Amino acid sequence: MCPRKVTVGLVFVAFAAGCAFQDAIVHAPPSGLVTTATRVPGSSAVVLSMPFVDQRPDRSRCGMKKAMSKPSANVYCADAPASWLAELVAQELRTEGYRVYDSEPPAAQPVVRIEGVLTQMFVEPEVEFVFAYASYIPEADIAVKLIARGEHFEADRRFYFKGAGEYNGGGLESNFQLALNNSVKASVQGLVSAIAEVVAYGPPFDAYGCSVPKDSSAQK
Repeated sequence: MCPRKVTVGLVFVAFAAGCAFQDAIVHAPPSGLVTTATRVPGSSAVVLSMPFVDQRPDRSRCGMKKAMSKPSANVYCADAPASWLAELVAQELRTEGYRVYDSEPPAAQPVVRIEGVLTQMFVEPEVEFVFAYASYIPEADIAVKLIARGEHFEADRRFYFKGAGEYNGGGLESNFQLALNNSVKASVQGLVSAIAEVVAYGPPFDAYGCSVPKDSSAQK
């Protein structure tokens, strides 16, 4: 049985390595793949700045491939991720029943204003070798900072999300896309949940860094 195990392992290594030298392009997942399709009773209005600010350390690509644990090719985003991630969040808020504005709401309607900063979106494989077996699984990391401003508060919170591809997918472009889809789904659901919480109850002080504007009437 040992020769068979070695053969299978080597075949997989060759398969993963072959794909690892080809650049890949990943796309924004369709909203149907990331939505929970859950409607929240009594949802109110929110201002969501569009697009998010892009502060990724490397905005020229969205990831990389590896061969024998070394960089071998790039993974590019087909469109600006700070734009489509913000749009997916806005779509999910609308699905849940929120009235979403990208600038000013109707007069005399107090709302929470949300700004997003994309600080990371990067897909790369975790490559591991155990005896004759090789593991080549893409993982996508997304980091976002949300800034919430209400009538008497300003709060911010940082979020980190991860998604993975499949073992059988190896270095195929579709496996990198799967990792991104899973990470984006977690991101959209996590961000929308946090926005819903701050809109409904104000900033949770144990999770946000908060301050009260100096000119706020709350200090009077």
